[in-house]
Amino acid sequence: MTHPPGAQDFHGFLERYRAAHADDVLVVADEVSADQDITAVLWQLAAAGRDPLLVFERVKGLGA
Repeated sequence: MTHPPGAQDFHGFLERYRAAHADDVLVVADEVSADQDITAVLWQLAAAGRDPLLVFERVKGLGA
């Protein structure tokens, strides 16, 4: 897929954001379920007063 000049794609945005704000990105490399594990992580972070950008690398049922 081609994008118009100046258009952003999500992967490009994420790469630039991670480079500029590494301390504000939480990467979860373990396999998680979309319906419960992700929600549990969000609740735990919220309870701790944290709100990083979350990257889940392996979500069950979603292809790469």
